[in-house]
Amino acid sequence: MTAERKAWRKGLAGRLRTLVGRNEAEFARQIGIEPATFNTYTTGKTAPPVYVIWRVSQVTGCDLNVLVAGSAREAPAGGVQ
Repeated sequence: MTAERKAWRKGLAGRLRTLVGRNEAEFARQIGIEPATFNTYTTGKTAPPVYVIWRVSQVTGCDLNVLVAGSAREAPAGGVQ
C-alpha cells in the first residue's frame, strides 16, 4: 500500500471519529455492523467497504464526497481500493 493510500485511510478514520462522537459501539449497531469491525475503520487499521461509507453518510447526513475525500487534496490518485 502506498503512503498516499495510508494517509487517505487515516484521514477517513478521523472523519468517521468526528462524525460518530464518543459512542462508536452504538453507532456501529445503528448502521448494522459489529462494534469491533467499526473500530478497525475508526482507527485506520482497515478501510470500510463502500456500503459502510454509504450508510454512515445516510445516518449522519454527511455528504458522501466530503466523507470519502474530505478535500480534493486527500483523495488518493487512481481512486480508492
